[in-house]
Amino acid sequence: MNKVYQITIASLLLLWVHLPALYAQSASDRIMRQASMALKEKRYEDVIIIIDGSQLVAEKEKYPTVYFEAMLTKVRALVELGRYDEALSNAIEIETGTKKDSRLMQLLGEIYFHIGEGSKALPYLSDSIAYNPTGDSVGRTYYQMAEIYLLQARYHQAEIALTTAVYHNPTADRWWFRLGYAREQVATLVAGSERIFLLNSAKTAYERAIQINPSNNEAKERIAVLKRSLR
Repeated sequence: MNKVYQITIASLLLLWVHLPALYAQSASDRIMRQASMALKEKRYEDVIIIIDGSQLVAEKEKYPTVYFEAMLTKVRALVELGRYDEALSNAIEIETGTKKDSRLMQLLGEIYFHIGEGSKALPYLSDSIAYNPTGDSVGRTYYQMAEIYLLQARYHQAEIALTTAVYHNPTADRWWFRLGYAREQVATLVAGSERIFLLNSAKTAYERAIQINPSNNEAKERIAVLKRSLR
């Protein structure tokens, strides 16, 4: 038997041994592509159907990385659908024993934010930014942190977080409105020229909100109040 023939036989045997794993990987990749596309197209129910109907859950011990990515995609879909209890249980399951993942931390923070558990949300939101300060969701993360700070009457931190949020997403009129509110609250804690500066900065934030959304009547009302205060 010549050497070339031996090598060919050995290669075929090796391929035969690994063929099931290669097929499984190909199937997993196809499922993840379908789920990711559905998520991108905001077909959130389809995301859940695709993942739950696949073998990824049954094979989580065999392919833990693929399973993690699949469940992460499912959790995002559940959050977008407002199904926070389901999202939380799924997120906690994949959090156990996994390395720090900024996407999972951001999702857990967002879930706790939506169910009104700000004290639990903040550490996750802060960690997600620390691990990935330029991620796609960083603006929303800062906004959610700011809303928690406002509820806790931590107005300086809220103002900083909202300033950062609008830097990352300058077209969110609601965020600009909340920034104006935060600056007004900080202004109540200071006096003199610093107070005037903050009130003017609040007015500027409200004006920006109106530029983005001319029907933002809340911002118009606050501007009218501030104009009287600044006379």
